[in-house]
Amino acid sequence: MFTFSWAEPKTQSAQEPVPAQTSRLSPEEVECVGLSVWDEHCLECAPPQCYATCTKYLQREDTRCRRLSWGFVADRRHSGLFDYGVDCRFLPWAKIETRFSPAGRSPRAMRRLDRLHQGLVGTAMTVSRLLRPLLPGYTPHNLLIRGRNRWLERHAAVPGEGFDEFVLECVSAHQEPFRLVLQCIQDGRLRLQHAFNIEPGLNHHTLPFSRFGVAGNTGSTKVLLFPENDIECRLVFTWLHFVRYRKAASTATEAPAAKVKCVAWDLDNTLWNGVLIEDGADKLSLRSGIRETIVELDRRGIIQTVVSKNTLDEAWPVLEKLGLAEYFVYPAINWGAKSENLKTIARRLNIGIDSFALVDDSSHERRQVGASLPMVRLYTDTEATSLSAQDPFDVPVTAESARRRRMYQEQIQREEVQARFGEDYREFLRSLGMRLEIFTPTAEADRTRCHELLQRSNQLNLTTKRFSPEEFDELLRTSRCYAFRCEDDYGDYGLVGFLSLETDPHPRLENLVISCRIAQKRVEHALLFALVQELMQEGASELRAELIKTRKNGPLAAVFEDLPFERIEESEERIVYRLARFQELQAEGIVHTVLNGQPVGDSR
Repeated sequence: MFTFSWAEPKTQSAQEPVPAQTSRLSPEEVECVGLSVWDEHCLECAPPQCYATCTKYLQREDTRCRRLSWGFVADRRHSGLFDYGVDCRFLPWAKIETRFSPAGRSPRAMRRLDRLHQGLVGTAMTVSRLLRPLLPGYTPHNLLIRGRNRWLERHAAVPGEGFDEFVLECVSAHQEPFRLVLQCIQDGRLRLQHAFNIEPGLNHHTLPFSRFGVAGNTGSTKVLLFPENDIECRLVFTWLHFVRYRKAASTATEAPAAKVKCVAWDLDNTLWNGVLIEDGADKLSLRSGIRETIVELDRRGIIQTVVSKNTLDEAWPVLEKLGLAEYFVYPAINWGAKSENLKTIARRLNIGIDSFALVDDSSHERRQVGASLPMVRLYTDTEATSLSAQDPFDVPVTAESARRRRMYQEQIQREEVQARFGEDYREFLRSLGMRLEIFTPTAEADRTRCHELLQRSNQLNLTTKRFSPEEFDELLRTSRCYAFRCEDDYGDYGLVGFLSLETDPHPRLENLVISCRIAQKRVEHALLFALVQELMQEGASELRAELIKTRKNGPLAAVFEDLPFERIEESEERIVYRLARFQELQAEGIVHTVLNGQPVGDSR
C-alpha cells in the first residue's frame, strides 16, 4: 500500500501520461502479499533543523519536506496488485521507505484493506483540514496514522509463513536507463543492498526473500528504495511487495522446462573466436560449427538472442558481417547483469524464463545466472555445437515453428507502430486489422501444430495437461475440437490455439491453449465470443471452464476474470468458471472472426 495523504493529482495530471504496459505478474499467481505501507522520505533527513537550513526543503501540506514532486498518485491506466499503478517523481535526495512485516494477506484481502485504508485516510485528511484553524497539526490524520502503524506492528509480531521473493515492477518514463538501489536495514544494521537496472518502459525484477537476511520477527526492519547517484526520475510502480506464490507450483520455476524455447548466445570466445574490445572487429572469426547450429535451431522454431557484455553499436555490425544478425531477436548487448537481461528478453518474448538456455564461455557469468535463475539451462562454449543433438532441443518441427523467428520480427514492427498510439492501446489493436479463423483441425499439419501447443504452452493453458500422440488422436475423435489461426496487416501469426469442448451435461471447455504470441491482443475474448454465439444458436444456456491453477497460467485466469464469467467453485488447485449471462458478452470490433467459414458478430 502507499500513503496518498500528500498526493497532488493536479500536478501529476499536467504531465505527459506514462504509457501503460501489461504487468508480468497476475495477482492470480500470488498466494500472499506482505503487509507494507510505502512513504516518502529524504536520504539526508534531520528534522526539524533541516527545514530551516536545507536548500532542498520543499514544504509539504503538513510542513514536512516533500521529496516526491506530487507525492504518490494513483494512475488507473496501469495495474498490478491493485487496479492502479502509483505514479511518482523522485526529487534529489528522495527515497521511499516501508516497515517490513512478516505477516501478509491474500491479494484480494490486500485490495480490500487498501480501499479501507484510502477511505479512512481521505476522511481523516478532510476532517483535519476543516479543524486546522482550531487544532493545527493535522490531529485526526496523525492519530489515524499512529493507529495504523501500531496495528502493523502488532501484526509484525505474529510470525508468517515466509515469502518467496520481493517483486519490483515499474514503468519508466525515461529514454535512458538508470539504477534503483534497494536497502534492507534491521536494528540499524544493513542487511542487504541491491541495485536494479531500470530500462525504458516496463521493468520486472525479483529478489529471493532469503537475500534480505532478516533475522526473526522482532526489531525494527525497514526497506528503502532510491535512485542511484541522486538522479531525478519518474516511475509508475505496479508491484513493490514481498510475495509468496501459490503452492500449486511453488517449486516449478526452480527446474528448467522440459524443452528449450530460446537460446541466448554470448559473443566473445563463444559465438566467435576472440574478444571484440581487445582484438577489434577485423580479427574476430566465427567458431567452427556455430553457423550450422544456429541455422538448425532456427529451423526447429527455437528462438535465439544475444546476451553479451559489449557495446551494441560495435558488436551488431560484426554479427551482420558474419551473416548471423537476422537470426537474433531482442538482443541484449550491454554491460548489465546477464540474469536481468534474460528476464527482460523473456518478458518481451512473453515466454517462461525456465524455457531459456544460455551458452557462455565464462564460468563467472554462468554462476551468476545460475544463482539468480536456477531454472535457466547453462552450457559452455565447448557444448555449443552439440545443442541440437540434446533432448531439450528436440522439439516438433512444423510449418509454424519453422517461421517462428519471422513472427517475432513482425511483432517488433507492431511494437514500433504501437509506440505511435501512446496509451490508446485498443485503438492500436484496431489499427492492426486482426483476423481470426476458427475451424475443425483435419489436416495433419494442423493437428501436429495443435499437439505442439498443448505440449509447449504454459501461460495461456487451461489445464497444462500434456498428451501423448495417441491420447491426442483420441481427444480429436471423441470431443468437439477447434483450432484457430490469426493474422493481421503486418503478418501471419499462424495457428495460435486449440480448444476441445464437452457438451454433456452442459457445454464445458475441456482444453484451451493459446500461443503467447497473441496474448493481450483481445484474440482470447473474440474466440470466446464466437464460441458463445455458436452455443446460443444450439440452445445452450451456459458455458463452463475448469482452470487447473499453476504458477504460470494466471494470464488465462485474468481473461476469464475480464469477461462476465463467475466463479462457482474454487480450491487451492482449481477454479470453475461459469458464463450464464451470454448477452453480456459483446463483440469489441477489434478482431474480425470467422467460425467454420461463417463471419461472427460484427464481422458479418
